Amino acid sequence: MLWRMLVKRLLSIALFQRCFSVRFFNLYYNILCFEVSRLSSKKRINEKVIDGLMRKEYFLINLAILTGNQVFAYKVSELMKLSFGEKLMRNSEPKKLMALIIKAVKLEQYDVAEYLLAAYKTLLMHINEKNANQCLRQLLILVVIMQKRNLTYLMSKVMECIFYSISKFNLHEQRTRIISILALKRIGIIAIRKRDDALFIECKKYCLDIETTFEHYNISKQIEELLIDWFYYILKTNNECLLNVYQEFYEDLYRKGLITSLISSRMTQEIPNIAGMAIMNLSSKCGDRVLCFLLKLSEYDSCDMKSAVKSYLCLLKMAVGNYGLDKSFSLFIPLLESGRQIYMHEQRFTHSSDVMRKKNLKLVLNELIFFFEVEARQSGSTVENIILNIRQYWIVFSKLKKSVPRIEAFCDLLLAHWGAKKNIKKNQLGINHGISNISLMTSEDKERLDLVL
Repeated sequence: MLWRMLVKRLLSIALFQRCFSVRFFNLYYNILCFEVSRLSSKKRINEKVIDGLMRKEYFLINLAILTGNQVFAYKVSELMKLSFGEKLMRNSEPKKLMALIIKAVKLEQYDVAEYLLAAYKTLLMHINEKNANQCLRQLLILVVIMQKRNLTYLMSKVMECIFYSISKFNLHEQRTRIISILALKRIGIIAIRKRDDALFIECKKYCLDIETTFEHYNISKQIEELLIDWFYYILKTNNECLLNVYQEFYEDLYRKGLITSLISSRMTQEIPNIAGMAIMNLSSKCGDRVLCFLLKLSEYDSCDMKSAVKSYLCLLKMAVGNYGLDKSFSLFIPLLESGRQIYMHEQRFTHSSDVMRKKNLKLVLNELIFFFEVEARQSGSTVENIILNIRQYWIVFSKLKKSVPRIEAFCDLLLAHWGAKKNIKKNQLGINHGISNISLMTSEDKERLDLVL
């Protein structure tokens, strides 16, 4: 009984190989080529005829995949491209062709998958814009599959199709806009993880093109998620170059009016949760830049520095608690420089003082003093010693000699403001450090700088 079943099985395999030989395939292929050329000359074609033609082409490509014949697969894929170029396609063509590509990938016939992706790109050139959402969703799924299988070359081909789709379609529907941003977010994350700066810049360019197209639509939620995810992976890979590109991208979005105050405030809240790993690693090149970017966010949020400064000091507290003030002093520089610049502007523009600038100066001084008071209690030192040590570190750290008087002026202001809050006399400030020329603020200075207690 068993040997009869085995003989039948062998005979069926032999018959299959006999019927679908090279000669049979070439004959069938030539008939299909003739049918495509005949249909392309007609103006009106019945949908059933097109369906029959595409079924035959899919039969041949499936046969080529099952037999592992790449030459046959290449010929049929070229015939498919010719058919799509003549608009001989069905409405469900993207879905059917994508299923065929996934089948080739699962069977590890990657060359066949490449041929079919080229046919899919031709399909995108002639497809109706109503199918844009469907195509982008399929391509996004395919990117994930290629990424999991680590098929870099095929993944780059899929990305080309995504970029082409975004540049070709108008993408008026809300779902299509969302899936486009999701696809670009995924590609951006892949570029960051692979440290592919060129791909990330390309992704940024297409993303800006989309935002220009959608400037009249509310897509702040998608932009917010994209910005947070990209920022997280950039810090995770500690890529200073991509962080610069990211900041340029953020500024471009702001110039186009796509960065709302809600996005800026959300970014300010999320950065302390994300940037801890970069701040705790003092050898990281991104630590200082992250803190500078955090302060820069206040310019995008009505120039109010309150939330940015509080988030900044939250990160600073982690670094000082682990490494001490001496080793983590470089992280103080962005906030100190920001306060110094505000103070210099107030001194320069005495007759046209800005209310928000005064508010930010007072905020920086008060928050720094509060931070130093907490640090003084924990370390057993005094606020005066900490401020004067900061002054000395800052002067040594500064590379420009002409900025030393400005540094001293801001530290004097910081110390004088603390002394005014604690009612400390003028002759008692700086004596222990040999600094006797620290000037306390006059009542006029307090009123002008809005530092009246």
